[in-house]
Amino acid sequence: APPSSVRVSVNSSASITVQWGPVECRHQNGEITGYWVRYGVAGSSEEDRSVLMVSRDSGGMATIFGLSKETVCTVQVAGVTSSGTGVNTDPLTFETPDNVYLSLNGGVIPNHGYLDISDIGS
Repeated sequence: APPSSVRVSVNSSASITVQWGPVECRHQNGEITGYWVRYGVAGSSEEDRSVLMVSRDSGGMATIFGLSKETVCTVQVAGVTSSGTGVNTDPLTFETPDNVYLSLNGGVIPNHGYLDISDIGS
């Protein structure tokens, strides 16, 4: 079985954080040693997708950098054991924006990788 509860948080127009829950113990084919996170442009071939190996100690989270802005992408996660790679999650589709804005107390603050206090309330 695949990992559970895959979620994507958009950090910027070029970065996302992927989070997932564990593979159910009864569906593991051995001890989980890590996870494969596959991502790429939606509709691209398997060969054109990138793969990130993530440690089992990652807490079920990985941050991916270098994405293109305003692009529809997919991400999948699979557990890895000494017996091999498990089942991929269903593809989760997301779109990277042109620019990301954070909301704070009802106001909107441009996210430039840092928070400048002078931006609050403008």
